[in-house]
This record gives sequence, C-alpha cells and structure tokens, in this order.
Amino acid sequence: MEQIYPRCKIIGEFPEKHLKLLEILVRKRKAELTSLRDTKGVQSDSILRILWPDLEKAGYKKKRWSASSDSSFEMDGTNQELKIGLEIEKGRVILGNQIFLDLYKFLINPNIEYGVLIVPVSSREGGEKPFNKTTIKLGLMESKIEGHQSLLSQIPLKGVLIIGY
Repeated sequence: MEQIYPRCKIIGEFPEKHLKLLEILVRKRKAELTSLRDTKGVQSDSILRILWPDLEKAGYKKKRWSASSDSSFEMDGTNQELKIGLEIEKGRVILGNQIFLDLYKFLINPNIEYGVLIVPVSSREGGEKPFNKTTIKLGLMESKIEGHQSLLSQIPLKGVLIIGY
C-alpha cells in the first residue's frame, strides 16, 4: 500500500486553499525530492532550489529582517500577502533542534501568522523519521497550550503546516 505523498500535518490552523497548493508543488517534485532526501551530504538549500521556481510563482520571496539592532534573520521564503513564513530542512531537523529555531523565527516576525516546515519523511539511513518526530514535538507544545486562551492570545502564530517529502 502506497503512502500519501506528501505527508501533511497542521498544528493550529492553516489556509486550506494554500495547503492544497503547497501539496501540489511538493508532489510535482516527488522524484527529485526523494532522491535528494536519500543522498548523503545534500543540504536544505538543494531542496529549496528544486522547489523555489514554483514557490516564487506562488508568491514567496526571500527576505531578511531585523528583530533588534543586533540580530537579523532570514527565512527560506515568505509570502507577505498570506503572512506565511517557510523553512525547508534536510538533516538536522531533529538532531540539531532546527525546528525550534524555525518556530522562533515564525514567532518573532510580526508579519508572519502561519509557518510552513518542509522536512524529510525519513532519513537517508531510514532510522530517523523527521516528519513524525517534528509533528510529535510540535503537537506536544500544542497540547500544553490548548485550553489556555490567555496564553494562546499572546502567541502571534495561528498555525504551522508540516509537510513531509
């Protein structure tokens, strides 16, 4: 039985129409993405290069912004119209806790209401399951703040879409 590709999980909420568009963009590049995902030494920039032409057509731009006078950040892509920040990861999603840095960038950018994390479904060796671990880690955070409306109202992020390639 073939699994659904790409795998998707929403934490919070996410615009349905744009979710479908991102699914199509990733599905369209399945052969290239799975080949690179399973290749040693490939960086997330290689994954971004495959997806970028379609992401750009969907309204994404690369943007650097300053959080304060001594710190600036860059996301792999932002869609300013829809207030979406996008980060693509390859290898250190779990081991290096990169998802938390990505989440931090989504949270501190005043122009971002939704985040997108595009992560591998499995590692090259097959032992790690970055998509599953990412959804579990972010899901734990969601369950902790669920029911705490005062806390939720202070978080400027409406939701995060996790896409597994």
